[in-house]
Amino acid sequence: MHTALITDYSKPPAYATVDDLPQPTSSQIQLKVLATGLHNLVRSRARGAHYSSPPLPQIPGTDGVGVAEDGTCYYFSVFKRGGSFAEKVNVERSGAFPMPKNLNAIQTAALVNPAISSWMAITARTKDLPENFSVLILGATSASGRLAASLARTLGAKQVFGAARNASALDSLPLNIKLHVAEDPSKTDFSPLQGVEIDVILDYINGSLPTALLSTHKQQRPLQYVQIGTLSGQEMILPNSVLRSTNLTIRGSGLGAFNQAEMVKEVPALLGALVNVEKQKIVEFSLEEVEEAWDRTVDKDARIVFVP
Repeated sequence: MHTALITDYSKPPAYATVDDLPQPTSSQIQLKVLATGLHNLVRSRARGAHYSSPPLPQIPGTDGVGVAEDGTCYYFSVFKRGGSFAEKVNVERSGAFPMPKNLNAIQTAALVNPAISSWMAITARTKDLPENFSVLILGATSASGRLAASLARTLGAKQVFGAARNASALDSLPLNIKLHVAEDPSKTDFSPLQGVEIDVILDYINGSLPTALLSTHKQQRPLQYVQIGTLSGQEMILPNSVLRSTNLTIRGSGLGAFNQAEMVKEVPALLGALVNVEKQKIVEFSLEEVEEAWDRTVDKDARIVFVP
């Protein structure tokens, strides 16, 4: 069987031949892999930089789309052990989800991982949201941020606001309010939010932008802030005056903040929601090209998918 194989955390994976898979156990199903995504999580695990990185030698990849012997197509997750960059995988049946018939395999392989971040942030890391709630997305032009805008509406958001540095990309998005983030985030003009009540902030940025926003924006309604990504920094400094003057709840979203069982429970609904998401830019490579394509530069809005 052919796979991608990592034998050194400092080097990209190589195309390799390994032993064929054993027969699946009674709790597993064997799938022929149709597509698997090169997510930031996959890169991090492949460098040994993530808490969940499997030991070497390692077959990279955490999820994908595959087809069973009977022709049924599944989205599958192998997060706990990794190994989706392969021709075939044995997957626990609890981690295999039948695909909606009108959901594209390539798009699904690319999008479930970035989409789950906002989906779980809203479904598992917020509480008692009002009907027709409002959402502000920090990092709205990122791949995950774009998906978050669409999925938030699916989950009941009436108004979706966005903030990002890329003004032209931001202006192209269907958002109710758009904040162009200044080079120095503290100098961003937050006046479009004056008098606006925000229920949820989904933060893919971190760093000084949320500090500037929370220090500036005042409202009466409870505000729930969910930290998801760190595109601009690993730390956020929050003045104690913000905590005393705002009805603010701060949470993070990721495995640990919610558990695997909670995430698995949400996957079928997320797959159904992705049917209505606008198709995203995808760059496809064959698995044979994994070594040269691993660090290939593509449009920052594009997702990379490998097809065995």
